[in-house]
Amino acid sequence: MARVVEGRYAVLNEPARIGGLSEVLACSDLEDGGARVALKLLKDLPDRNETLQLLFEREVSALRELKHNNIVRLRDAGIDSDTGRYFLALEWVPNELGSWLDGRDLPPDEVVREVGLPVLRALAFAHERKIVHRDVKPSNVLVTDDGVPKLADFGISKIKTSLSDNSHACELSSYPFAPPSRSPSPASRGMSSDLACSYWRACPSSRARPTTTSPVRWGLEMRGSSSSTSSSRAPHSKSAAGAVPPSFCSVRASGQPRRR
Repeated sequence: MARVVEGRYAVLNEPARIGGLSEVLACSDLEDGGARVALKLLKDLPDRNETLQLLFEREVSALRELKHNNIVRLRDAGIDSDTGRYFLALEWVPNELGSWLDGRDLPPDEVVREVGLPVLRALAFAHERKIVHRDVKPSNVLVTDDGVPKLADFGISKIKTSLSDNSHACELSSYPFAPPSRSPSPASRGMSSDLACSYWRACPSSRARPTTTSPVRWGLEMRGSSSSTSSSRAPHSKSAAGAVPPSFCSVRASGQPRRR
């Protein structure tokens, strides 16, 4: 018999997506005609209860505020009465960015158009509402079967209007995708390392390289010099990992290419 969470979400016999502090299960929503949902269950870690509660509150607060086509939609949230674990029921998005790109020989400019710009629009939408994601990386960008990218996992987001910062949550940032202010490397500060590194890993030329190659170094090369952090526009560098497309170098936070 299928496991049912909170009397509503029947767990399907499919592999879970396992993260550091959570697992995501494919489920059928018994109260919504069997609609497929992604059930995110925070792990049962007694020594980190405070951190888990903070992550849950931040993600629920952020997703309730953020209704955008390129942000994963929250359907429900609560505490499982059987296990005491926090859960979020999210819209089902079947593909992680990396697996979606596999087999698609997309040139860099097209990766920017199809993925980069929609993600930037989602980030701009969140920033306008004083919500900072702080964990942008390829595994947190999901893609629908129709090719619509969706930004996911707002667990370590900073919500300036309601929740204060917390060192335990900040320490969960994913290097080298962490925001510059959270990076352990002073050389990486002053650049948009999370987005730059995510783009670097998304492009076929970089994913074919050894994983020891530094995307932060690539980001610095793209900027032209590790000693220059004031320029708002990166030069077009062909010495970096593959060709850096003009559309990426000229993107603004609004998600629109800079007009010349």
